[in-house]
Amino acid sequence: MLNIKKTISYSSFITLLLLNVACGGGNTETQFVCPPYVAIGISIQVYDKQTGFEMSCGASASIQENNYIEELVNPAGVECNDSDALTGALGRAGIYDIKVSKQGYKDGFISAVEVSSNRCTVNAVTLQVYLDKVKI
Repeated sequence: MLNIKKTISYSSFITLLLLNVACGGGNTETQFVCPPYVAIGISIQVYDKQTGFEMSCGASASIQENNYIEELVNPAGVECNDSDALTGALGRAGIYDIKVSKQGYKDGFISAVEVSSNRCTVNAVTLQVYLDKVKI
């Protein structure tokens, strides 16, 4: 039975009911259709540990699962945006080891990051990596 709050008008109820029927509500033979895209598996935001500022320009990451290795890069330059994430593992479930690097900073490592799958693609994992400056 459809549970509706009292604030929904009668015409809204009819619209919801029609949408439910039109979309196959109550029909157990309705096929599930996946959206036409591949989801990002891993998204990495890179930060300066001392300042807390985003700093992905010039940063790179290596994500690895067994023999699969993917290099992610946000090249420094005029068009670069420090808030851009490093993204990879498109549509690829697995358990990854990750290394994040940037010149002038100590590398950051994260082990056993699990990207799980769902009915259509993968469930995105968002990571925030804080890197320490190299002491001179």
